[in-house]
Amino acid sequence: YDDARSLIRAIVAGCIWIPYFRMSERVKRTFVH
Repeated sequence: YDDARSLIRAIVAGCIWIPYFRMSERVKRTFVH
C-alpha cells in the first residue's frame, strides 16, 4: 500500500510540477524580453 501510495503521489506531483515549470520558463522568457 505504501509503495502504491508513493507512486501515485509521484505521478500527481509530476502532473502538477511539469506544466508549472514549463509555465515559469515561459514567464521568465517574457520578462527577459
